Amino acid sequence: SRLPAPDVLITDGLRGAEAACTQAWPGTRIQRCLVHVQRNTRTGLTSRPRLQAGRELKRLSDGLTSVETAGQAVRWGEALNAWHERWKDFIAERTYARDDPSNPKASRRRWWWTHEELRRCYRRLERLFREGRLFAYLEPELLKGGPVARTTNRLEGGVNSVVKDVLR
Repeated sequence: SRLPAPDVLITDGLRGAEAACTQAWPGTRIQRCLVHVQRNTRTGLTSRPRLQAGRELKRLSDGLTSVETAGQAVRWGEALNAWHERWKDFIAERTYARDDPSNPKASRRRWWWTHEELRRCYRRLERLFREGRLFAYLEPELLKGGPVARTTNRLEGGVNSVVKDVLR
């Protein structure tokens, strides 16, 4: 709270950092690190998704770091919306415990999303896009002070690497 509020905070997505930023600096824009977003998607879908819907969503996620203009960001959002229109019934499918009683989930729930990870990955991308946290680095008012980073790579490979070495 003693530090002056930055125009934008680039974060890896840990909720604590975002909550602290919102509390201490309510006017600061949050830019999610696109590499971390891609990594989260790859964790949920794997690097080689088995389902066609997963392959298409991973391709969209992989394209995040190549977005360099506001027009490309709009087209990326349109592509995400088109993906959802194509696959919305698929990601809304449910599995009921009575139909899969041997599933460990069946002892705790009556139903679950059949394609839970795919759904989670889509919803994360959609929420970040809607909240303006994917492409804040392209906003003209933020660019007045110079280019805005889209990843935390400078920290991870620079400042934080020394701290990690000390801890090791």
